Amino acid sequence: MPDELKKSQQRAIQYWYVDGTFEFFFGLLCMAIGAYMYVENLLQGTWFATPVNVLLVVVVIGGSFLMRWLVQKWKERITFPRTGYVTYSRKENRGQTILMGVIVLGVLGLTVLFLSYVDLQFSAWPLVTGILFSIVMIFVGWRTSLHRFYLHALLSVLTAVGLAFSPWDNHVGLAAFYLVIGLILITSGMLLLRKYLRQNPIPKEEQDEG
Repeated sequence: MPDELKKSQQRAIQYWYVDGTFEFFFGLLCMAIGAYMYVENLLQGTWFATPVNVLLVVVVIGGSFLMRWLVQKWKERITFPRTGYVTYSRKENRGQTILMGVIVLGVLGLTVLFLSYVDLQFSAWPLVTGILFSIVMIFVGWRTSLHRFYLHALLSVLTAVGLAFSPWDNHVGLAAFYLVIGLILITSGMLLLRKYLRQNPIPKEEQDEG
């Protein structure tokens, strides 16, 4: 593939993350999952526990679709009128997504195998989740060539290690992990969005039309 075409595709991919809305809404999703897990832990031992455990899958999957819909709607209303609409071929992304899935499953399998043979003196769930989350952030950073995602990966690991050796148990530690990571992503997204809006005011002709 010619270098110019690669650069054009790279710029198109980066454009999806330029305004910080991905981090912002992803952060909201993480905080919602964290809050849900904390409530789930409070309900353990009651008859509410089973339906709440099942609904977590619905919350995660439904929240993921809702997040993508909100990001798209925000861009249609705020981002695209300022800096235009950019699209790119997604054929290459399928292979990358499959590769990412294989890596995550491989790391998860090795981690579970390791944990099953080791007498742990710490909370493993936050640590495992933090490692997997960091892998996802590294993948996004590699795919977009945006270095801030490597910082998110580092913060994910540091948060996970801190919570793994905290006095909290697995359930509370995992809920705290999602809440902390959600706050980090929301803060990053808001700073990026503020910078983007300041650098890209809405065109005057569209203001006049409004």
